[in-house]
Amino acid sequence: MRCHPWRWLWGLLPLAVWTWVTVLIERPRIEADLSRRASEALNAAGLDWAHVTFSGRDGIISGKAAEDSEPTAALRLVNNNVWGVRIADTQAELIEKVDTYLWTATLNGDDVRLTGYVPNEATRRAVLAALKSDFPRAKIDDRSKLARGAPENGVWLAGIKFAGKQLMGLKKGHVDLANTGVSVTGEANTVASYGNIKTALGGGLPKGWKLVADRVTPPRVDPYVWSAQHSGEQVTLTGYVPDERTRDAILTHARKDYRKVVDKLQLAEGAPDGLQRGALIALDQLANLKNGRAEFNGRAFSLSGEAADQDAAAAISKRWRSGLPPAFKSADNLTFPDNSAQLAAEARRRAEEEAAARQRAAEDEARRAAEAKRRADEDEAARRAADSNDATRRAEAEAKRRAEAEARRRAEETEAKRRAEEAETKRVAALAEERKTAASRCEQVMRTVSREGVIRFERASADLHSDSRPTLDKLVKAANACPGFKIEIGGHTDAEGTPERNKRLSERRAQSIVSYLTKAGVDSNRLDAVGYGETKPVASNDTAEDRAKNRRIEFTVKAN
Repeated sequence: MRCHPWRWLWGLLPLAVWTWVTVLIERPRIEADLSRRASEALNAAGLDWAHVTFSGRDGIISGKAAEDSEPTAALRLVNNNVWGVRIADTQAELIEKVDTYLWTATLNGDDVRLTGYVPNEATRRAVLAALKSDFPRAKIDDRSKLARGAPENGVWLAGIKFAGKQLMGLKKGHVDLANTGVSVTGEANTVASYGNIKTALGGGLPKGWKLVADRVTPPRVDPYVWSAQHSGEQVTLTGYVPDERTRDAILTHARKDYRKVVDKLQLAEGAPDGLQRGALIALDQLANLKNGRAEFNGRAFSLSGEAADQDAAAAISKRWRSGLPPAFKSADNLTFPDNSAQLAAEARRRAEEEAAARQRAAEDEARRAAEAKRRADEDEAARRAADSNDATRRAEAEAKRRAEAEARRRAEETEAKRRAEEAETKRVAALAEERKTAASRCEQVMRTVSREGVIRFERASADLHSDSRPTLDKLVKAANACPGFKIEIGGHTDAEGTPERNKRLSERRAQSIVSYLTKAGVDSNRLDAVGYGETKPVASNDTAEDRAKNRRIEFTVKAN
């Protein structure tokens, strides 16, 4: 039988048409299946940035990779691990690379907005998960972009988590990361959160991070409170102050009058004008009480405690009310012991002593009168006996003559003794005058050295300034050049401050001079420190120049 090839050709045409139609129908399903399985494999490998489109069984990979090696890895995975792919190629690009890697989280009300960069989508999800944990009820607006150039991933994520913790402590504000430097700006939620943020920024940064800026301000509190509790030689300070400068001023003032100062003050905004002045006045008046408490709340300032007596309580109350700023409402509740029974007992004791003294005087007078009468009686008896016996009279005359001679002798001895004592008195007076003159010259020398030199103390302190040493060394020489004289070192102040504090300050300053002279070789038994406070001014206290004249040390050399 003869073969006809053209007939076979006509038979193949329907088969070709059927195959072509089958391909047209099945191709979208095949492409969709390949795209699905390729995406699943890429996502499982952490390459979710990559997108694959298929034309038949040939794929094209697109998207922006975070690392140089990721496009090659995605291409290798699709070609080798996705069944049915004939061949795949890549058109993937790399995301932008930045030199300064920035990231900012801003808190405004209940919303958190993120700007800056993240290295990849996986890290973005980790960042969002951490912030969701810190702010479960907040709306997080993520506007961050992908970019290369981030610090090592573990270090960068540690910085992000640290930033979120600090943002939680703010009422509003923002945290900025630049490479591995962190800045925090805003108002703290509470006094406690302000302290926590300061502690974290001061020494709790994650490894590899450094602090660029700390612009966190304390919260505003209302009412604004402050208190000082005085017990024994200790004062405990609690409440709020607006800044470290005010805290330091209050603590420095407290340490002048109290041996132990317990500082529990916290920083907070909202302090009224005049709080520092009121606190210093409160500390001054508390120091004059046996124990007590000063308390500020809003605009009200109160003082309570126990005074030594009624007069002291009245004086403290007057200084307290007149010293506070006018804007504050002042109140005080001062007590003092009732010593009326003690005063009555003292009066009875003195009356009894005076009555006993009068009784003793009367008894002494009676004894003297009896003795005088006895002697008179004896003299009368002797006279009568002498009159009755002439021999007795002659003997009496002789005895009288002898007695008169003895009296003259004794009178001459007494006169000689008187003249000797008078001469000795004149000699002692002359020596005393010479000693007084020498003491006066010594005093003049020491006052001249003091006047022409410099004796200075640290402000409101008994600590000697180093400028005083040359003058004090000259005073050592002057004191040792006048041996045998007592030297009084008198301390004087101006009228600023309370009289009690001024007297104590002048005493401490005079004692500082005594200590210096003693250490330099002057006999301490010759030195006496006396504090006169503001009681002996040499000028008015109306100007700074006159007050400076009143703040002085004077030397008095005593001959006796």
